[in-house]
Amino acid sequence: MDDSNVDRQQAQRVKAAFEKRNQKSTQTIAQLQRKLEVYTVRLRELDETGVLYPGGSRHTHRQARTVLKDVGQGIRLNVCSFPRLLC
Repeated sequence: MDDSNVDRQQAQRVKAAFEKRNQKSTQTIAQLQRKLEVYTVRLRELDETGVLYPGGSRHTHRQARTVLKDVGQGIRLNVCSFPRLLC
């Protein structure tokens, strides 16, 4: 085999490896773009509904817990304000 034939075979192997890697990268990019679109829609929905609070999910969880405690207290106070039949 002469050098030009070896170089041609090497170039074909390199090209095939590049194309395979390029195809895999293209699939990964497409998958990540779909995820980004889903997350963007979710974020927009959260912004519009006012459920998203600064500070992330911990703050949201604490905020919801506080609201539920307040609601629970309000229910107890309202029930206990009825005649003795309910308390």
